[in-house]
Amino acid sequence: MTDEELLAAIDHSVQAPINSVQTNLKAVSESLSQLITNMQESLEREMRSNLEIMEGRFDSQAARLDRQGGLLQTGSRWTGRMNEWAERVDDLLEAKEHDIAELRRRIEKLERGGNGQSR
Repeated sequence: MTDEELLAAIDHSVQAPINSVQTNLKAVSESLSQLITNMQESLEREMRSNLEIMEGRFDSQAARLDRQGGLLQTGSRWTGRMNEWAERVDDLLEAKEHDIAELRRRIEKLERGGNGQSR
């Protein structure tokens, strides 16, 4: 066997395992690529699902806050009206007390005969 034939034989015997390794690397690379793609799609689906759940919760929270805001606004208006009513009643009661005091003074004056003497 000549040197060239020996080199060709060695080259051929080394080339077969290299080809095998390259084929295995291609298979692993494709498998890894497919795994990454599947993982990405799975994560996207899960994120969409969780986002929909969160949006639903935010919607119910917004409705609850709107309802509570309405109740607070209604309560505030009612309290304001009650305060106005209470002030009007207080003013009317004060006027009545003043009128009653004036009537008592007049009755006492009449009972005394108008000049401060008792009958």
